[in-house]
Amino acid sequence: GIENFDMLINLFIERFIQNVETAPTITTLCYLKQRPGEKVRDFIQRWRSSCNKMRDPISQSHALGLIVNNLTQPLRSLISNAPIKSFIDLTERAECIEAGIENGAFDAVIPVKVREDTKKNSRSQNAPANIVANAAAFKKEKSEYPKNKGVMDKASGSSSGTKNKHPGWG
Repeated sequence: GIENFDMLINLFIERFIQNVETAPTITTLCYLKQRPGEKVRDFIQRWRSSCNKMRDPISQSHALGLIVNNLTQPLRSLISNAPIKSFIDLTERAECIEAGIENGAFDAVIPVKVREDTKKNSRSQNAPANIVANAAAFKKEKSEYPKNKGVMDKASGSSSGTKNKHPGWG
């Protein structure tokens, strides 16, 4: 009868409800960290993809603050005081700093312990927080930058990659 079928539905739901993918929350985003050895562009795309699945969108400035806190050291310390206005800005600055770290340009300001930990792809929280990033020192000509993938191109208004629930985010 109908009662038995309703009971079957309820038992099925109780049994398999944990298999339903839940939408990310602010807490989820706070714990979504850059993996050791993960390129900053890949991390930003992974983080934004998760952010786009949230039920309640957050402001771009809030999102930028959260994602910067989730970068690995020494990148986080080097970029934390830089004025970042958009995800395009974050990606360009972070890639410049990442390249600078890799080619030794920041060796004078990054403690030896952090450099060694970074080379071993392990995490360290020992970089001084007062280091200010000056990505302009490492900025290349625009033509040398790869086209941002998966982010809004403000000039053309077109977008590639996943659908963005956050209009106006660059």
